[in-house]
This record gives sequence, structure tokens and C-alpha cells, in this order.
Amino acid sequence: MADEPVLLSMIDMAMECLDDAELLLNEDRYRSAVTKSYYAMFHLSNALAFCDGKQFSRHSQVIGYFGSQYIRTNEIDRNWFSALNGASALRNKSDYLYGSVVTKPEAEQHYSNAVLFSKAILSYIFDKKCSSDVIKTILDERFI
Repeated sequence: MADEPVLLSMIDMAMECLDDAELLLNEDRYRSAVTKSYYAMFHLSNALAFCDGKQFSRHSQVIGYFGSQYIRTNEIDRNWFSALNGASALRNKSDYLYGSVVTKPEAEQHYSNAVLFSKAILSYIFDKKCSSDVIKTILDERFI
């Protein structure tokens, strides 16, 4: 099993990003909300890789590992890979393509995807990787 304090720190970062995304969405800051929604998903994907003893330096490596180890093997529903890829693409567009516009419906959809993704991945980590009481508390308080 992965180093639990580090894993919990990664999960905490993801939950903070999710909270930030909601705040930004409520303030009509859609580009930033999309970025934070993506980062919530990214940090949980990275936490999953960390559970397997993997550490990566690039976002594309984390996403690729998630796809090859969990989607292609049908461990995790492939819709979550599509959600992660879509969030990554929109995050890249909104962060690096000057003049790009993110609409409220786009931001709301990506935030909703991030919430559902977070619940699914945290549940998977709890059930299959690390049955920590802290993770169980997060699941119970945030997603049930």
C-alpha cells in the first residue's frame, strides 16, 4: 500500500480543488472553475497511480497510466476517462488559448463531472487500494 499520509495529502488537494471550482463557478469565473475541476480529477488520478507505486512528472503520463491500467482493463468505467480527457482539453484551451471563452454550461458540466469522478475514484481507492477511515469519512460527508 502507498504511503498513507502522502495519499491523503493528494486526496486533500483534490477536494480543495473541487471546493475552489464550486466557489469560482458561483462567482461566474468559468475558465478558472474548469481549471480547478480538472485539477480535482487530475489529483485523484495521480493518487490512484501513487497507490500503485507510480509517480509521474507530466499530466499526460498520469492520464495515460489511468487509461492503460484502469480503463483498458475495465477496472474503472471508461466514461471517467472521457471526462478526464475532456476536462484536460478544456483546461488547456482555457489556460493557454488567449481569447478562448468557457460558457457557464460548459463550466457547470465539467464541475458536475469532477464531482462524480471524485466520488467514483475515491470509492475505488477505498474499496480496492486503501480502506482508510479518513477516505471513508470523506466519502460519507461529501458524496452520500
